[in-house]
Amino acid sequence: MANEAAKVEENGITEYINHHLQFLQVDYSNGWIIKNSKKVTSVSDYNKCLADHHTPEQCLTKLGATDCHMSDLFTSTCVPYESGETQEIVDFNLINLDSSIISIFLGFLILGLFWMGKNLEKKSKVPGKFLTAVEMVVGFVNQSVKDIFHVQNKLIAPLALTVFMWVFSMNLLDLLPVDLLPNICKGLGVPYIRVVPSADVNITMGMSVSIFLLILAYTFKYKGIKGFVKDYALHPFNSWFLAPVNIFLEGISLLAKPVSLGLRLFGNMYAGETIFILITIFFGFEPSGNSMISVITLNALLGIMFLLMRLRGDGSSVSKSVCSFLSLAAIGLAVFESIIMYNGQSTEELIKMFYLADLFFALGLLVLAFLNREKKGKLWLSIVTAAVIICVCLSSSLLGVLPVGAVSGVILNLVWALFHILIIFLQAFIFMILTIVYLASASTTEE
Repeated sequence: MANEAAKVEENGITEYINHHLQFLQVDYSNGWIIKNSKKVTSVSDYNKCLADHHTPEQCLTKLGATDCHMSDLFTSTCVPYESGETQEIVDFNLINLDSSIISIFLGFLILGLFWMGKNLEKKSKVPGKFLTAVEMVVGFVNQSVKDIFHVQNKLIAPLALTVFMWVFSMNLLDLLPVDLLPNICKGLGVPYIRVVPSADVNITMGMSVSIFLLILAYTFKYKGIKGFVKDYALHPFNSWFLAPVNIFLEGISLLAKPVSLGLRLFGNMYAGETIFILITIFFGFEPSGNSMISVITLNALLGIMFLLMRLRGDGSSVSKSVCSFLSLAAIGLAVFESIIMYNGQSTEELIKMFYLADLFFALGLLVLAFLNREKKGKLWLSIVTAAVIICVCLSSSLLGVLPVGAVSGVILNLVWALFHILIIFLQAFIFMILTIVYLASASTTEE
């Protein structure tokens, strides 16, 4: 029974990963068929058949499933189905509908926001928060262009602004809960959806190839055919005899620009999206009855929280001592629980006892709230945190419900999201800066 339960859980995790990493692909060369999807007469009957421990193939055969076409979307008749067929790495007959539609929508949304900003600038004498934000972005991009691109050109600044805002808006979707839009679309009859367009290598490489074509165009425009030939035939060795070697080396350098530009953005956003999915899997698929992972994570997070409170150093000496003691106690308890789990000695009763022991840390937070009662921010933060810990621990110990996995998952998701905001901005900034640098290099003529 244990092996069967583990197998069911493993299949659930596999299905979950496949569902979140699958693009909504349509084969326009074959009647606009949606890949990895089948059309059934009733989705509820299909789910009921799966609940009766039948395989997807048996259920699809029983319900007389057919191919799902693009016109069947939003009719609640298409269900996800992994056929297991080998798919080519490059297939020009397939279109990723989700990435294409979302990226186009974001493009028009950005145009609409800046159009609103332009109209507000004409009507408003005193700029508001929205107009100030728009002006800050425009000023930031203009300054970046002035610092790098020294040739007079009216296209570069708008291009850099478009690249920055488009990439930033696509990356920003990575902060949405991983299950939000996929579950909404699944309920509306769309079997798959990938929310982050910049996690699709087709989108990132499409943008980088466009930049690559502009590099070639600007090289011909500012250097001419003669300058273009010299750039690649006489560098790095200034000799026509070594021209073949130069062309080989410079050709690799030229092709590396769009490849690195597209793959860098894709790799970072794909990794960020995958981490969000893994956090959800790690805490969402754990057994809720006798797992020690949740309580260990809770104590480790509490230990880190008390340590950070101690390191801030803006409280009284008594408050600092209490934080130090609570931090050591929480981390020590987490280590002790890890040893018990490693030795296979954890039981449901023992876990409930650990949850009751964690009420001590809630009491410690209330003590800190009393010590910092003159500082309203710290006072209410400590009280609210203590209340959350009390609710979680009491419900886990008395009712047998262990929601700490979900709570820990939410906390880790928030921590990763806060760090990921930096990545989201940096990737958009790097893509824009490299675009300006590459075009500036193509536009610079040698004296």
